Amino acid sequence: MLVQGGGLQSLPSPKSPAWSPDSQTIYYKAVDSEGRSSFWAIPVAGGEPRLLVRFDDPARRVSRQEFTTDGQRFFFTLREQESDVWVMELGGE
Repeated sequence: MLVQGGGLQSLPSPKSPAWSPDSQTIYYKAVDSEGRSSFWAIPVAGGEPRLLVRFDDPARRVSRQEFTTDGQRFFFTLREQESDVWVMELGGE
């Protein structure tokens, strides 16, 4: 196991791993106990995980697990919470 969340390392739990284009790094998304998402990198040979970016704004969350990378950039869906009101229209005959 390359990364284990929580415990002594106090790292957020890893989710959704993806290989780098050169297969030398594993990138992963993690979510901490406060629901903040972050992206991390760890060499395939092992070592310490390196934080790449953390999303601190609770109104803008990375809501989906999947992402991709070209080794320079991450591509993912970013959600913006606009309301806590949901509307549903039920149709019937």
